[in-house]
Amino acid sequence: MQQSQQHIQELTQYSLSVIEWFRNFPLDPRVKKATQADELSDGLFLTAVLHKVDPHFFKALKQSQVREANTPAENLAHLDQALITYYAEVFGVDIVALTTRRGDQQSFSIQGVMKGNIVDLMRLIELVLCALIKSEAAPPFIEIIESFGDDIQFDLYYG
Repeated sequence: MQQSQQHIQELTQYSLSVIEWFRNFPLDPRVKKATQADELSDGLFLTAVLHKVDPHFFKALKQSQVREANTPAENLAHLDQALITYYAEVFGVDIVALTTRRGDQQSFSIQGVMKGNIVDLMRLIELVLCALIKSEAAPPFIEIIESFGDDIQFDLYYG
């Protein structure tokens, strides 16, 4: 039990560092900045991040699929499918098979994210961040990390 509490505490610290990084993202000014982990659970902010990763690929996701009028579950389902497709087409990686080999049921639980489950939210965030770091758009986002203090850099690189 103590180990799982420690794991949750580490994930919480990591999520705070990720939020600090997200606050500094150069996104469209109309995008509401995420200041807390639970503000990521509707998929809107993460979709804006993915649009920065690959504007062409994620254009349809941003414009027609993920929007404020949808329920968070609908947005997260679109986001999940877009990530699965992106990883398969761009990186040649089947993230469903990858997460199953790790013993997970899926990349993240939509219901878990909506209920504030930090483990599921961090799985989703990690998929978005891995796509970002591996993309051609990565350099300015990595420069943001390098502008932080050592503690936040450590969390983001090794979290």
